[in-house]
Amino acid sequence: MKKYYILGISLLLMIGLVPAYADTKPLTDDTQKTEHVEISETKQKDDITESEEFVEQIPENKINDNNSSINDETTKPEIKSSLPEEIEAITDKESIVKMEVKEPTKALKTENDANDKTVSDWFSTKEAQDVVMEKLQVSATDIITQEQIDSIVMIEFSKVDLTNLKLIDLAPLKNLDAITFNTTTNIPNLHDLDVFPKLDYIRISSSSVKSLSGIEKAKTITSVTMQRIDFDGSVDFFNGIGELNLRDLTMMSMPNLTDEHVTFIPKLKNLNSVSLESTQFSDLSVFKDMQLLTSILARNAFIKDISIVESIPKLKSLNIENFDADIVPESKRNRVIDYSVLKSSYVPGTFSLYMDRQRAEVPVKFDNTKKEYYLDLSEFKLFKDSTLTKTSIQGVCNKEKYVFDETTKHLSVPEEKVQSWLKNPEISYPGDVFSISFDTDGPYGPGHIGRIFLFPDLSALNHTVTYKYNNGVADSELKDIANNSLLTKPADPIFTNHKFVGWYSDASFTKPWDFTSSRVTQDTTLYAKWIQNPWTVTFKHGDTLIKTVSVENDMQIPFEDIIDIEIPGHSIEGYFREKEFTQEWDFFGDTVTQDTTLWVKTSKLKFDVTFVNKAGTNLYTINDVPYESIVPDGYQEVLQKVGSTYMIYTDAEMTNEWNPSTFKVLDDVTLYVDYRLNDYTLSFETNGGTAIDAKQLPYETLIGMTHETTKANHKLVGWYLDAAFTTPVTAETKLTADTTIYAKWETVEYTLTFETNGGTAIAAKQLPYETLIGMVHETTKANHKLVGWYLDAAFTTPVTAETKLTADTTIYAKWEAVDYTLTFETNGGTPIAAKQLPYETLIGMVHETTKANHKLVGWYLDAAFTTLVTAETKLTADTTIYAKWETVEYTLTFETNGGTAIAAKQLPYETLIGMVHETTKANHKLDGWYLDAAFTTPVTAETKLTADTTIYAKWEAVDYTLTFETNGGTAIAAKQLPYETLIGMTHKTTKAKHKLVGWYLDAAFTTPVTAETKLTADTTIYAKWEENESQVKPGIKDPDKNKPTLPTTGVQSTTLTLYAVVAVGLMLVLISTRKKKEN
Repeated sequence: MKKYYILGISLLLMIGLVPAYADTKPLTDDTQKTEHVEISETKQKDDITESEEFVEQIPENKINDNNSSINDETTKPEIKSSLPEEIEAITDKESIVKMEVKEPTKALKTENDANDKTVSDWFSTKEAQDVVMEKLQVSATDIITQEQIDSIVMIEFSKVDLTNLKLIDLAPLKNLDAITFNTTTNIPNLHDLDVFPKLDYIRISSSSVKSLSGIEKAKTITSVTMQRIDFDGSVDFFNGIGELNLRDLTMMSMPNLTDEHVTFIPKLKNLNSVSLESTQFSDLSVFKDMQLLTSILARNAFIKDISIVESIPKLKSLNIENFDADIVPESKRNRVIDYSVLKSSYVPGTFSLYMDRQRAEVPVKFDNTKKEYYLDLSEFKLFKDSTLTKTSIQGVCNKEKYVFDETTKHLSVPEEKVQSWLKNPEISYPGDVFSISFDTDGPYGPGHIGRIFLFPDLSALNHTVTYKYNNGVADSELKDIANNSLLTKPADPIFTNHKFVGWYSDASFTKPWDFTSSRVTQDTTLYAKWIQNPWTVTFKHGDTLIKTVSVENDMQIPFEDIIDIEIPGHSIEGYFREKEFTQEWDFFGDTVTQDTTLWVKTSKLKFDVTFVNKAGTNLYTINDVPYESIVPDGYQEVLQKVGSTYMIYTDAEMTNEWNPSTFKVLDDVTLYVDYRLNDYTLSFETNGGTAIDAKQLPYETLIGMTHETTKANHKLVGWYLDAAFTTPVTAETKLTADTTIYAKWETVEYTLTFETNGGTAIAAKQLPYETLIGMVHETTKANHKLVGWYLDAAFTTPVTAETKLTADTTIYAKWEAVDYTLTFETNGGTPIAAKQLPYETLIGMVHETTKANHKLVGWYLDAAFTTLVTAETKLTADTTIYAKWETVEYTLTFETNGGTAIAAKQLPYETLIGMVHETTKANHKLDGWYLDAAFTTPVTAETKLTADTTIYAKWEAVDYTLTFETNGGTAIAAKQLPYETLIGMTHKTTKAKHKLVGWYLDAAFTTPVTAETKLTADTTIYAKWEENESQVKPGIKDPDKNKPTLPTTGVQSTTLTLYAVVAVGLMLVLISTRKKKEN
């Protein structure tokens, strides 16, 4: 009693020391992160470079106004609600935009809602997981709520390969407003963009794009930016954009973008602003009559005409500036010279024009009357109601040397300036370039708004070129050569005992004239340069020129001039004076005294052509194939494989088929052979049964013995390979060619009865319908021979070879009495007297006769010994039989091929040679005896000695190597084991956190090692492992989930256990108290 009391108190004390707890964790307060992003102020300069292009982080449609607002400081942009950033301020042209991005809260939870999952549960691909983890600042194992997913409105893929991404993987992001691909490769198919119901903006920058197909499905997109993308150049590449309801379109920094690529623009009826900067875009008429268009940005494009702006009613801003870096003579950028379309009726402040750095090439002309050079500027037009004056021509008209005539619009240029240009035609900006300055206080805004740079074009000027031959021939002149043009190279002049070097533009021969690049920019004299007695040595291989070298008169050809001569696929054997290789050149003795041609004698190199299969195994090698030859025949028979067709390829991937008629061998070659099983037709001849359709089946398919067909009053006996039913189809019969199989039937049987007419009786037979009755049925009658069988007792209708059983039938034997003479030709043996014997007497195989040193082989029915007398041979006519003899013994010799010797044996004729003859060979086992050294005909149990014979022993080595590929497990040393040793399924190896599934004969684990698998060759076996089930994959399975829980209360099993202990303790105390009371 006392011990119950003490035990109860002890339990209560233990409980007091152990804090009770529930299996829950407190939730932490939601944390918020604030990210501040600033777009710093960028200073605008006149000489803006391409590297300073504005970054399209925020599309123009995200700001209510467009370029027209740049000069309006009072205008504050309205921010689209779809943006995740809050734009605080925008100033004139250069803006500071501060954005505060509130990151979704990241909460740690102990109990998951049904929709709360890890990142890998939400998104299947790594690329989708990475971009979401970066956006939410979470790890792969953190639990993500639906609220966090819904908070993501903008994502950016930057500097990643998106090969494995499908946009549908991001489908949970239902609130996604903007998506950016920046410096990415393999952008995914855009067909799935419609999975984002709120998607408004897409930007692709500095990325390679294979196709925009599918973008037209994203009907919610209103803004698109394409910047520095690499596309295939096809004219319909961007057509899908025309199916969208766009307000803003940016296509910039794409040098290969032309007018053909933007023919879709007229379909964008709601387009508000467009940018086609740094492209080959040239035709503004694509914007004709666009009612909502307010801004066109076409900096650094190919614009020449702006007259179309009259048809764009709401256009507020036109930017056709060029970058300084492109104002060079070669530039094809914006070159507008007519601005008369801009009428004075425009209301001030409603239109902004940016046109700085326009480039124009103006021909330099010569006025014969005034004898002066001038530039004609009559084609240049300022704004409507304005005219070009000398004050507009910047920096030149205030100098006396330059005069601008405002009536003729001619800008005169001093002759010395033109001559300086001629000497240096590469005129560089800004040194000798004029410009027309657009300075105005008029309706287009105050101050300087741009310049047109004028580049002098000297192509209209002509020059005289004089040739001085320096060989006693009079000089010649070419007049009226256009400025900056190339000269046609004249024929080389001739000077006895001299070699013409070339033409030079100076008398001291320091400036060679290159007829392919030197241009005439002034009156020019060209001087012929000569050197005395240099000879040209020409090296040829056949009719092909290899090289030429110059050698001084009567000098040897230097070795350095020939050391670099190589003839592909050939080895050089020597150099000869004639093409027929009769007189070889002596480099140590011969000297050059005239222009010389040497022919290189070579021999073709030879190469190996190797055929291998898919596994790389060598099938056949053709050696010594000459360079540039086609592969010789002979390989076809070697590569042929029964039941297969092969194709030959030039690459291991077997994608490029080899053409043997055009392929030439230029080096050692490996060709790859791919075998494919043939298909054959299996046809069915049902012989009156129901038809069966023919089948196409692979080579060596089992034909099968069961094919359904029926025939009235018959049963199917089986299928046969021939119409004569001699070769049945068995369970092992395979299809090796187009084959017809024949159904064999049998019908109801009839009775065939025999009337032997005194002969021995024959029992009646039950035979199938239409069975051939046959002419031979065994019966005998003393001293008679059977004449034949008849269908009637009067012997009027004989049974023939074609007579069939069609009903119950009796046939009748017809006899005649007869004796015949049997004569013996003993062929040197003791004679035997002839005998008179009844018809069909058995002739017999034993008739006594002897012949010295011979044995009787047998008796034959002919002298040529072709038809043997057998135990069944009967006398049916006068007959002579012939004795055949043979000598008594033959020699059997043994070739042991390295085994212990066996003495030759003398054995009787037709003695069985035998398969067992004792001989041994170290480390080998005897594989059998053969009748030839090539081991093609084996000695069998039936092989007899019929002549002097040698038999050959065939051996095979005993042991093979068993190698173990443990695939990450502990290593096992290779073993040497006897032939046909059982490989075994147990070989000790271990691998951390894995268990061994078994061993396999291949790395793909298709053929397992079984208890019966034997070692018959060098073999590698492969260990297959699987992870232990106890290994918990992070984020997939929580080991704590194995603990028992009470879902309705949230109390863990540990808590229940404590409660149970308390209950037991209290019970023990109560029992003890009660016992006390009872006592």
